[in-house]
Amino acid sequence: MKSFFHVIILFSLSLTVSFAESKAPILPAVTLDQAVNQLTKGTQSKILMAKTKLISQKTIHSIKILTEKGRVKLINIDANTGQSIDQSENK
Repeated sequence: MKSFFHVIILFSLSLTVSFAESKAPILPAVTLDQAVNQLTKGTQSKILMAKTKLISQKTIHSIKILTEKGRVKLINIDANTGQSIDQSENK
């Protein structure tokens, strides 16, 4: 009888571990800091806001900058590729 309970306990633990592993977050290839540095490198632009969002199961870095010409721009960067995303793709 004890061995039966040991099997049940081990089985329960294995399910818990495999479930936890399947829900582990996938780290983006490009961090928010890297995306910000990529946008401002070699410019006088200022960062007004930078955050990471999950849109349609894609990790997106959303960065608002004040350009050298005084214009405010919102730029979205795909965290997996580091490429800029057209605003229409996010809707």
